[in-house]
Amino acid sequence: MKFYQRILALMTAALLALSLTGCLVATKDAETDGSNATEPVSGAATDAPSVNPNASAFDREAVAVELGDLQIKAGEIADVFDQYIGLFSYSGSVGEAQIEQCLDMSLDYILQYYLPMWKAKELGIELSEADEAEIDALAREQVAEERDAVICQFAYYYGITETYPEDPSALTEEETAAVMAAINEELAGVFYEGFTFEQYLDQQLETYRTGARIDRLTQVLKERTLTDDAVDAETVDAWYAETLEKQRETFTELPSEYRTAAENYADGDSYVPVLYVPEGFARIQVLEFYPDGDPDENIERNAAEMTRLEAEYGALVLKGENEERQQEIAARYAELQKENKMLEDAFYAGVIDSVNAADKAVKEGASFEDLMDTYNSHAEGESGKDERLVYLAGPDTRYGDLATEAAKLNPGEISEPVVIDGAYYIIRMVERLPEGETDRASVEDAVTAAATAANRDDAWEAQFDSWLAEANEIAVFHPETYESIGDMYLY
Repeated sequence: MKFYQRILALMTAALLALSLTGCLVATKDAETDGSNATEPVSGAATDAPSVNPNASAFDREAVAVELGDLQIKAGEIADVFDQYIGLFSYSGSVGEAQIEQCLDMSLDYILQYYLPMWKAKELGIELSEADEAEIDALAREQVAEERDAVICQFAYYYGITETYPEDPSALTEEETAAVMAAINEELAGVFYEGFTFEQYLDQQLETYRTGARIDRLTQVLKERTLTDDAVDAETVDAWYAETLEKQRETFTELPSEYRTAAENYADGDSYVPVLYVPEGFARIQVLEFYPDGDPDENIERNAAEMTRLEAEYGALVLKGENEERQQEIAARYAELQKENKMLEDAFYAGVIDSVNAADKAVKEGASFEDLMDTYNSHAEGESGKDERLVYLAGPDTRYGDLATEAAKLNPGEISEPVVIDGAYYIIRMVERLPEGETDRASVEDAVTAAATAANRDDAWEAQFDSWLAEANEIAVFHPETYESIGDMYLY
């Protein structure tokens, strides 16, 4: 998560009360950069600390830290500090001790962030023209994505459009002009009169470039300092035993962590294979049919009234009272059912033909894999396969009713079409996963690769910590430029 993402979150909520600066600071995953920094939490505090009207003037452009030839501005320290102070603002407890702690954490973090850039220069490492071109292209792509996201969010949350636009091209010229005016008005309030969205995006472009450049330099430093030598069998066995026990303990206590670990590994976001499966999980495939737009609000209103009528009717029947009222309730209930049936039929009219055609194909023995490619939404050239892990041994907080419906199926069975959370689903039960250890022989290559990667991570972390100690020794700090950052929170 990069710090600039906080900016987007603030704009989404139309709360630009803190800072909308295009700071050059971005957080790094500790597993990637080897650092032990405490990562700030994005988002504004619920109850921001009071502001000191007598706070001293602060120069964002003043040089706060010199690390070799690198000059880190006080504004960058302030941006990191602003993130950390949010941790304490949520609890409503901000005093001198918390401000000092946040400032220390900010300085520690900023050194870790810029360390790859400093060390690469010290070692004579320079990025190629191809690297720089790739970095620039990536940064421009990220800025374009952020621009589109901010425009769409402002359009919806400022009431300029009634529905959330898929992309800015869906807006009319008048809507686009209104969105830009709203964005620029908010920016002017945070920066200065006349500061525009395009200027903000220019700042963000440099932010993205800096982050991407540091990521690439980190990669080069790893290539220069680490080896790909495979670890010995004893090390692999030790890693396997430790990881298995850790997964067994974690997944048993928190079954949802199993799903997260399995998905991260499958998506390539983690090198750690799943070695233990807790009780209650199953693998399903789904056909999903979402109608366009939102259902008529009267459907929910009618459903709420029907729930109240059911409670009232049940109480009257149990007591044997007021048959006339019972008849009134039954009549009204039937009326609401009929109305909801009409409203739901109208809402699902756009997908019902596809649902029926898919259901017919299933019953005729068509390949479910082929049907997923046919009916599930997916990008051109990609598969429509939709396979999910659902939890059946208790409430599934992610999939809810979908898991409940899946629990009715045996392996290989396929459900009838069912409506869940505003969409039609056809569910295929692939398998119910047996509880226990994964057969090691089936994952031996993955275990060896993971143990090797873990060994590299340990080596990188040790190297990074060594460089960090060196950086702290040679860095020149200018506290007079940043020690007033916390003044605004105290008086």
